[in-house]
Amino acid sequence: MGMYGHLVAVDAAGWEQVVEAGESVEWLPAGSLQVELDKAWQALWFALDGEREESGLRFAVPLSSGREIDDMGSTAVTPEQVREAAAELARLDEAGFRARYDAVAMRTDFYPQFDQVSDREQFKDFVAGHYGDLREFYQKAAAAGLGVVFQVDL
Repeated sequence: MGMYGHLVAVDAAGWEQVVEAGESVEWLPAGSLQVELDKAWQALWFALDGEREESGLRFAVPLSSGREIDDMGSTAVTPEQVREAAAELARLDEAGFRARYDAVAMRTDFYPQFDQVSDREQFKDFVAGHYGDLREFYQKAAAAGLGVVFQVDL
């Protein structure tokens, strides 16, 4: 059991339905551009933003920077914010992401069960793999001029 994060890209019609009208992203057509962040979403957020960035990285996993669209923590970022995030993510390769990743701080704040160094390193690899997926997703969404909706599911 846990909380799983995912991002779905939305066009203008999707924005109207999901963001403005409060519909679920489940109505979007099959094959919509999306990325599953699994349980790595909070670690990605912490490494990229953690409420301390003023760059476009804060829009990549928009927990505190996106437009709140429901009381379940779903947020949305506009196409302009998606382009900003994509540009910042393009400049931050996997090695740069790994350098930003602070397992000790995350252990204290979010993941207290990772006491062993080997557990932290294994989880870092897991999160870094999802970082690559996140970068690719934002590049595609930005190129298509799409907004993005972030949701966490149980």
